[in-house]
Amino acid sequence: MGSLAESSHCYPVGRLIDIFRPAIEQKERIAAAELEPGMLMVVLVDDPYEDIFQRMLEAIREQRDIGAQMALALWGHAKPAALTKYGGNRRRLHRWLEQQGISVDYPAVVGWYRPGEDEIIAPLKREDFDVLARTSGLYSDAGRMEATFNCIQHERVVRRTCGRKLSQLLTHLAAGKHYDIALKSADAIGTALEQVASAVSLREVESVRMLGKEGVRGAA
Repeated sequence: MGSLAESSHCYPVGRLIDIFRPAIEQKERIAAAELEPGMLMVVLVDDPYEDIFQRMLEAIREQRDIGAQMALALWGHAKPAALTKYGGNRRRLHRWLEQQGISVDYPAVVGWYRPGEDEIIAPLKREDFDVLARTSGLYSDAGRMEATFNCIQHERVVRRTCGRKLSQLLTHLAAGKHYDIALKSADAIGTALEQVASAVSLREVESVRMLGKEGVRGAA
């Protein structure tokens, strides 16, 4: 993979990297091959190769009550179970769901199965959610479906809130504010993000180069 200094990192060219754009106060994910000098990388100091979104999800998970944990864990099995019934083919799944009266088009179904933070957790409408839930074969009780849907709605709010606070935190850090001030300014104290924030670092890309034949891109 090549040898880099401690302040440098090696990534496969296709690896998605978190960067922050202060001008628009927005975090984006780009391929390592697209890194350019001057960009601000969002790095977890204790594990620079971990996805900050996944770390945030772990912190959110720790704050859930046991009922919500169980409901979301079941949904985490149900959604892939529905897709597996149709050979992992999202187009076939969508055709079946249409026959059952679902109101969304094919791109929405694709969104349910996107990886990482681009994933849409579940259908937005309760009626569409029920169709997908029943298709999975893991739900038959209307009360359980309603409870799960409510947990998912709350999860959406929590993720949006944490995402917004993360952008605020990064904006303050990019402006040179001390960590404690940035944390308070982002109103992140007492939230799941507070657990993640202490490990977040913004690092400006000074140079980018290819390393060897393995197609690994280094950013220092």
